[in-house]
Amino acid sequence: MTPDPQAQLVSSGPRNISNTPGASTSQQIAVDSSGNIYVVWVDNTPGHFDVFFSRSTDRGATFSAAQNISNNPGGTSGPQIAVDSSGNIDVVWSGNTPNADIFFSRSTDGGASFSAPQNISNNAGNSTGPLMAVDSAGNINVTWADTTPGRADVFFSRSINGGAAFSQPQNLTPSNAGPWHSIPVQIAVDSAGNINILFHFFGGTDSSIKFMRSSDGGSTFSAPQQMTGSSEENHEVRMALDPSGSINFVIEDGSVAGTVYFMRTTDGGVSFSPQIVLSSSDSARTPQITVDSFGGINIVWQANFVDSSNPGGIAFTHSTDNGASFSPLQVLSSRDFSATGEQLAVDPNGNINVVWQSRASGKSQILFSRSSDGGATFSFPQNLSNDSGNATTPLPAVDSAGNVNVIWMDDTPGNLDIFFSRSVPSGSLSSLALNSVSVTGGNSVTGTVTLVSPAPAGGAAVALQSSNWSVASVPDPVIVPAGATTANFIVSTGSVPESTSVTVSASYQGVTRAVNLTVSP
Repeated sequence: MTPDPQAQLVSSGPRNISNTPGASTSQQIAVDSSGNIYVVWVDNTPGHFDVFFSRSTDRGATFSAAQNISNNPGGTSGPQIAVDSSGNIDVVWSGNTPNADIFFSRSTDGGASFSAPQNISNNAGNSTGPLMAVDSAGNINVTWADTTPGRADVFFSRSINGGAAFSQPQNLTPSNAGPWHSIPVQIAVDSAGNINILFHFFGGTDSSIKFMRSSDGGSTFSAPQQMTGSSEENHEVRMALDPSGSINFVIEDGSVAGTVYFMRTTDGGVSFSPQIVLSSSDSARTPQITVDSFGGINIVWQANFVDSSNPGGIAFTHSTDNGASFSPLQVLSSRDFSATGEQLAVDPNGNINVVWQSRASGKSQILFSRSSDGGATFSFPQNLSNDSGNATTPLPAVDSAGNVNVIWMDDTPGNLDIFFSRSVPSGSLSSLALNSVSVTGGNSVTGTVTLVSPAPAGGAAVALQSSNWSVASVPDPVIVPAGATTANFIVSTGSVPESTSVTVSASYQGVTRAVNLTVSP
């Protein structure tokens, strides 16, 4: 792996965001269009496991106190979180009442409060492992495993009114499946609202991953299509939807010694392209796939052997021609047999971010690498956790500015907590602040822009904007002197007949920050 200096990011130190006396596990993360960060996990501080929530509205500088949103004495598991285009926060989980059921709660105020938990499965059996996908119209699609039929089947329910009501749970497993079990492993919704589900089927001699799809909002689903061999349970399949609506699959087939394949459908699963073998001699495990906004396909997996000079690590490959061909393998964690738990996230500019855990130093640590040239090169791995404990199961989420937010479990305090780190592009805009967010018209306030790293020779010109120049005006640009990281500017205001809100924004190196100012009579 050749380090790419342009891919280097500046990462914050690890921050404990759960910070409770109990054990915190099963973390999930979501980021909204404004860069606000939302995290859920399960925590046994109350004496049983409940779903807790925390948020950051200052890009990870601080997080709110942990909030219990399930409050279920019977215990909970498997929380999932999603944010829709309007900023509403949706959370689902499995809770014991005493049977396990699937519960839903929503926040319409940025996480300040949540609705009372709603039982959306309400079946006689046990409902576990919920997965959720919210489409561009805000419809909420949930699938889970349910033992109501006397076996574990794949169930589905949908809300078209923001979670106020959900459809009657629908059993998606074929009625002729026999006394075997089906467990959903992934759900994804494309821009047209088509719902795609992968599930693991365990039945007799058949242990395979299957695929089904709905093109009518979940009213009906296609017959399951088999995506892997049947002879072993050690299968992994992940899918990623591209801008054209095609579905891209990466498949690890345990029946053929951990071979990793790529496959694609352009017609919603009616037909599939021939399988392309990405790796056949490395006992590959746990492949992950993402597609960027330009249609580039990015795949990583845990490779136990690549060749005689590189016996293992996190392998990466990339396609820019819709999967017709793939780049030569790169190993991001060279000669590291302990590298595992790899996850991918691609930002709107096509930068590729990979996180994983490694025990190369004796303790499990969270490592991060980034490519800003479409996967041609990656930055040298950064240790995000870098502490004395064991850090595991990292999850990344990128925002619209390309900042990378990562959470993981860490036992550094002596018990399990959820930790956080944030990586921002070197040289970009870190923050915009006003010395007061309210002012009487005719007066002024002072603004401050802060860069991630010192301004280059000649200074850095940070563009400033006002959403209402007649009420609040700003200079454009403000210059951060060479070698400095901050610069101040004046926001001048005019008289107003009534309180008026104005958005002041600053932009530099592709990163924009904004703050609201209230101007009063």
